[in-house]
Amino acid sequence: MSTMTSQYLRHIHRRLLHRAALHVTAAGSGAVLLIAGPEGADRKGALEAVLARLGAQNRHRVALFPWNRDEPGALAALLPTPLADVVVVVDDLQHADERSLRQLISAARHPESTVSVIATVDGPSLDHLATDVLTLPPLTLAETAGYLHAVTGRRIPVARVEEVHAETGGWPGAISALVTAMPEGELWRGVDKRDHLARARELAAAGELPTAELHLNECAPEQDPAEQNNLRGYLALNRGLRRRAHEHLADPGPEPRHRVRSVLLSLADWDLAGVQAKAGTLLLDEARILRLVADAALSGRMPDMSLEPESALDRQRLALVHGWLALSFDDPLTARERLQHLPGQSVITGVWQDAWLSRTLYVLGEWTTAARVVERGLATSEAHGMELLEPMLLWSGVQIAAMQGDDLLARNYLQRLTLSEDAFLLQSLPAAMGRMIVAANSADLPAALRAGAQLARTVAGTDTQHPGFWPWEDVYAQTLIRAGRIDAADDLITSAEARHTPSGLVSLMAKNAVPRATIQLQRGDVGAGLRTFEDAVDAILDTPMPAYQSRILFEYGKVLRRHGRRQRADEVLSHAAEIFAQMGASVMVERCAAERRVGGVGLVHHTNPHGLTPQEEQIAALVAEGATNAAVARELSLSTKTVEYHLTRVYRKLGVRTRQELRERLG
Repeated sequence: MSTMTSQYLRHIHRRLLHRAALHVTAAGSGAVLLIAGPEGADRKGALEAVLARLGAQNRHRVALFPWNRDEPGALAALLPTPLADVVVVVDDLQHADERSLRQLISAARHPESTVSVIATVDGPSLDHLATDVLTLPPLTLAETAGYLHAVTGRRIPVARVEEVHAETGGWPGAISALVTAMPEGELWRGVDKRDHLARARELAAAGELPTAELHLNECAPEQDPAEQNNLRGYLALNRGLRRRAHEHLADPGPEPRHRVRSVLLSLADWDLAGVQAKAGTLLLDEARILRLVADAALSGRMPDMSLEPESALDRQRLALVHGWLALSFDDPLTARERLQHLPGQSVITGVWQDAWLSRTLYVLGEWTTAARVVERGLATSEAHGMELLEPMLLWSGVQIAAMQGDDLLARNYLQRLTLSEDAFLLQSLPAAMGRMIVAANSADLPAALRAGAQLARTVAGTDTQHPGFWPWEDVYAQTLIRAGRIDAADDLITSAEARHTPSGLVSLMAKNAVPRATIQLQRGDVGAGLRTFEDAVDAILDTPMPAYQSRILFEYGKVLRRHGRRQRADEVLSHAAEIFAQMGASVMVERCAAERRVGGVGLVHHTNPHGLTPQEEQIAALVAEGATNAAVARELSLSTKTVEYHLTRVYRKLGVRTRQELRERLG
């Protein structure tokens, strides 16, 4: 297989390969990764790509052949002695003899193992032995076209691509073999008399966007150039290619069905005035429905939703917008109802619904279901070429994964939230919010500050403070407070309060109250700060929003404990832990327990194996995660000298001298 085709396949499978490498890295010794696929799936190329992602390790590689299966001990004879501190890489593990296979897997899966296994296999027969399986899928029709281009250096007519895909099943090896066997020039001969523009339009309407682009590329330049231009813009918009979308949709011409896509372009840019201006000149139901979002955001009120669209597609669009706006205006129960989509409905609109349904379920505390919706939406987006909506899905997915303790999935999602500069605000804003919120929930204050600053830069040129739509100011303000930047936090939250308070949205006022109360406490007005917190708790507990309830209770409990209200703090933290537990947020349940241990009131029993006091344990954990003494002092409401005193005792008890040694000692 050529370098060009190998690179193409690595690009196509990049997310699968990245996830597999993360699994091996996270598992450490004891991992058994199988890379599965039939002959021609390029198992070896995938194996090389995973190994490249793992970096330098002590590896031992062996290749097996069919006759090795009937030779007892054949694989064992090829392995190093002793079998320890090594990554064993096996080509075609399905050919292993049974005795050696049992020995190898037993060595890898032993509780004290220092051995990992990465192997290719030809099917699922050994899946039960693995800690993770990477199953290589066949190429789609559009991917087959790209692979053929990599093989031949030429764009192949779509009719021939369809023939090759049908004959080979989309398996790269079979495609290469077929091309090699063909007479030179055979692939690009022949005449396809189909109306490719009509076919592209049909496929785009059905959500088959990559295949639509194949047919669009077959069109003669003189065939309805306005339609071609508009369709190219629509495909670019869904792929999240902002510059290309603007190039084709900025001047859509007089045709109403072309102009409505320009309305969607403005929405993707969060140009609400543009949405109103463009939609106001159109009589199409789709334009009226899109304008509802702009009207709601700019007015701060729920608009009249009494439209009665004629088509089933527009009725689905109206349900989407109704659900989105209901969530924004503190009615997640209505949002959940309106955002459900049914089989047979539009795939594209369905992904939009999944993006906001996952967020709705996050707010409602139904995190297990939300995580499934995120994965469903991501799979659909990837299959249908709709990268535009992936950041909105990942925004919810990464928060849930991080707080449920699924570090591997959270890292995978965070990597996918890295966007190019050529992105719409509808992509870059939720991506930046997701990164900032996850960083803010960790003890990595520098990372949280960087993520918050990036978010501030993302929204610098666009007004995003419309009440209920993109709530982020409270989280960044808390991060600024942790960094000691009280005045900057005050400026940020004061601006947010000015915009949000007139809306009367309980969730916004309660969340904004957290940094406001913290600022009051930092400036010495303890009474006002505690009253602000208590009002926020009372308000949020009257809503069906457990995700927000738990966060506010947790922050309030920490403040109460640090100001000597230990009994009340224990009650509040216990309540927060109960809600977190219902959502499966194991990380936050443990953080509540840690706060309660330090408070010393609740019946939270914990024996520290290092002999540290609760206060010492909390300081040690923060320092091990990278916090400076000053950051620990701010986080725990202590003086820097008190932190230094406790840290000295921690070092002495653990027998360490540096922060690095402390991290290693605590594991």
